Amino acid sequence: AMPRMFASLNFLQNTPWRINKRVLSVVETMRKNNIAKAGLPPSELLPIPPQPHDIDDNEVSRKAWRTAARKVNEANARIRSNSLACAKTILTAQDIAEYEQFWFPKVIDFRGRVYDLPLFLKPQGDDLSKGLLEFANGKPLGEEGGYWLAVHGANVYGEDKLPLDDRVQWVIQNEETILRAAEDPFEERFWMDADKPLQFLAFCFEWAGAREHGDDFVSHLPVAMDGSCNGLQHLSAILRDPVGGAAVNLLPADRPSDIYTEVMRVVVKELEHRVTLGEPTAA
Repeated sequence: AMPRMFASLNFLQNTPWRINKRVLSVVETMRKNNIAKAGLPPSELLPIPPQPHDIDDNEVSRKAWRTAARKVNEANARIRSNSLACAKTILTAQDIAEYEQFWFPKVIDFRGRVYDLPLFLKPQGDDLSKGLLEFANGKPLGEEGGYWLAVHGANVYGEDKLPLDDRVQWVIQNEETILRAAEDPFEERFWMDADKPLQFLAFCFEWAGAREHGDDFVSHLPVAMDGSCNGLQHLSAILRDPVGGAAVNLLPADRPSDIYTEVMRVVVKELEHRVTLGEPTAA
């Protein structure tokens, strides 16, 4: 009996979602026109290179063709696999796009972590899944919502290591391009270069609405907030460890910390020291 855990779980399961139809329309057009950008696989297989005319008599020519053909076949195998997952996500979105709201059942694993039960289209899915989903119940931005919307936009573009105010400033500096992408995503393809392109495209649409309607704009976009190596966060908090706490962003800092980079620096320093001692495996 875990009533507090189940109450949290049911709160998540009771959150209604809907399909972001503008992002879905862009994705459908990209698939139709074989635009393999923004993390989407090609919608058509690569052609096998033609056999050389002397393939039966020239061993060098035959081996070269087989090598080239093998590489294309391997690439096509990856395209088939990625296209299948992509198609299932898109088809699911198309099937439920007409509904004003729907819900995702959740499951708790043995560690107490909560996961979405469905496959492919889900809030915890890949960039395609997250880009296609938005909250069914929107909320006016108010005085602070625009700030956090901008932070989210910078995060999904790839500027998530900057201080929060600098992320907002990055959005302001690129606002004209963002608004052009929202107006015509195929004329202004700046969004396709983002770390999470389809989530950034959803942000572009949302930012255009926020600029048009101001603080009264009703936003449906999920603004993601993530922890930094949660296990070490809990351990550092329990031990009141200032070193570990600083490395996993439990203490105030001008810039976000990255525990993985900190560990890498320690390892590199130790390896450099071992190189000076003549250890051959350290080089």
